[in-house]
Amino acid sequence: MSEVITKFAVTSTVMWMAPVAIVYGFYYQMIPGASQLSSSTQTLVSGFLAVISVNLVIGFYICMAMKETPHQEPQPDPTS
Repeated sequence: MSEVITKFAVTSTVMWMAPVAIVYGFYYQMIPGASQLSSSTQTLVSGFLAVISVNLVIGFYICMAMKETPHQEPQPDPTS
């Protein structure tokens, strides 16, 4: 159970931090080539990339969840 909570906490944190880091990088022109774009283009590109990053994190979380093996509940003995 703690593994599930840990995975959820990590992906939730990344889902919050990735778009903020992308927008921050564009705003302060830390991303190469961002300084050559106009202000409105920087805003649009950073917004699109932020949305894409959230979708990638959600997709990664879904893939991790699908790879988990379900725990089998003990079944009663059919011969008794």
